[in-house]
Amino acid sequence: MNYIKSIIYGLSYSSSKIVVVKDFRLALIYYTALCLITAYIIYNMISSGSYLELLTPVGGSVRTTLKFGLPISTNIPSYCTPGPYNPDGCIFWTPDQIVYPYAGEQGVLFITTRVSITNIPAPTNCSLSIPTSRNCSGINVKGVKQTFFVSDVESLTIQIDHTVRVQSSYGFGSAAFKTVASQNMTGQIVRSCDKGPLGFGVYDNNYRTTRPFNTALDIVSFSQMMEAGYCQAGNFSFDAVSTADGAGPGEPIRSNGLIVSIPISYSNAGGDITYKYLPANIDGSYFKLTQIEYNADGSYTVYDRHGIRFILVQTGTIGIFNFIAFIMNVVAGLALFSIAGSMVDFLMIHFLPDRRNYIEAKFEETADFLKAVQREVDRRAQKEKDTIVEVSKPE
Repeated sequence: MNYIKSIIYGLSYSSSKIVVVKDFRLALIYYTALCLITAYIIYNMISSGSYLELLTPVGGSVRTTLKFGLPISTNIPSYCTPGPYNPDGCIFWTPDQIVYPYAGEQGVLFITTRVSITNIPAPTNCSLSIPTSRNCSGINVKGVKQTFFVSDVESLTIQIDHTVRVQSSYGFGSAAFKTVASQNMTGQIVRSCDKGPLGFGVYDNNYRTTRPFNTALDIVSFSQMMEAGYCQAGNFSFDAVSTADGAGPGEPIRSNGLIVSIPISYSNAGGDITYKYLPANIDGSYFKLTQIEYNADGSYTVYDRHGIRFILVQTGTIGIFNFIAFIMNVVAGLALFSIAGSMVDFLMIHFLPDRRNYIEAKFEETADFLKAVQREVDRRAQKEKDTIVEVSKPE
């Protein structure tokens, strides 16, 4: 029992006590630490945007068009010489014929680099568009096939027009959105891999106000976009060997095609909304589409197209001011102020020459209040006992 009492009586509670220590050295250390912590809190909130609510932008529109760059060359490209993958040389199409199914398709662009054209004649008394019997299906009908590379695709230019919807403010149960067009933003083309900067693809205010044509939209050559997405050594070439599964021996990318992923990443880290094109050529890929045209004589023509497929996806993060997030970051930052006080206390009682005086000023041990209470109880009990004894004495 006495052992338990000794444990109980040995317990104590440490309470905080404010002691004003008049020492300029400690004050200098303390306020310097406070200034550094305050600077860190402000820098961290601004650089990380932790006071913002990060939202994914809502996709608006992505429209592309295709044209030949000027001046148009009159020379015949060397790859137009008939070979194993273009036995009929080259075909000289316009941009509207090269792109398929049409220019301005939302979020994608297919540029034909090789085409095989086969004309399937209609069997006697048949129409291949409406085959009313098995003999008219055209399955067993062989046509004349011609295979070409598409000439001058390297000279093509791509115009990209995109808009994005971003949340500009929010309230309880509601939100406000605004739509921003590409010509009202600044952007650039960025390599998806660490291969050095590009010498093109910067769409800033100077670009938009000095265009030689009546447009402020983003324009880049087909070859430049392919170069930006190329992460291997050297420069991109349409005549490089395709690595796609099923590619023939020495078959070039021009023949087999390729898929290029182009995320458009939006951000407002600097205040205004900016964007980046992040092209990446998908190694080991290829792309083809089949186009069928029915003719008036009942026959049909098959266009087996191989080429480059651009896939443009809108992504990124847009931050808007969030008061709750701001308060939480401020409170979390203010908690760091206690570090300054703890650091000064540690120096004060362990390292400074006057540490004994500091310890005496900082720490104070009170009397055992429980024992004092017990003594008071014992005193009152003794007083009552003495009173009873005195009353019980005979007269």
